[in-house]
Amino acid sequence: MEVLTVLFIIGVLSGFGYTRLRSTALRADASARLVRSTLQTQQRSAIARQSNTIVMFDTTRNGMSLVEDYNSNDTVNVGERNLWRPMSEGTRFQPPSMGNLDGTPGLSSLQSTDLRSINSLPAIIFRRDGSASSFMTIYLTARPTSPEEYRAVQVDPATGRVDMFRYDGTGWRRMVN
Repeated sequence: MEVLTVLFIIGVLSGFGYTRLRSTALRADASARLVRSTLQTQQRSAIARQSNTIVMFDTTRNGMSLVEDYNSNDTVNVGERNLWRPMSEGTRFQPPSMGNLDGTPGLSSLQSTDLRSINSLPAIIFRRDGSASSFMTIYLTARPTSPEEYRAVQVDPATGRVDMFRYDGTGWRRMVN
């Protein structure tokens, strides 16, 4: 009887541990979806309004600043709409310890071919034709000590297409929806 009680307690405690581990993976997925949907919305906004939109990444405060660049001059001017979008609680921009999507060492949470800096923040600009200012990959995680908790969001400059990736312990895999 005592053995059954001990096994029951161990089972309950391990169930809580598994739930906590799974919740960080879900949080990382949610943050990747937030970044992806924000970028997609900014691209659509640029097309619909026929003016550029700017997404600036604040890696210190873990959020994104979204600007409707009404005059398409690639700078933030007085009077232009500027929104703050924080990351999900507990997640942050973080360089991947296991390496980037392209196999290079993970030295930065933002990797880009032509990284723009606007108001001292790394930024990507969506043009009114739907294209992006540069190729960019954004890395984030809910738990830096676990490689499986890393996610990547990638922007193609020609089309503005946004894709998500997850690290599965052996390599980066594209996430569906």
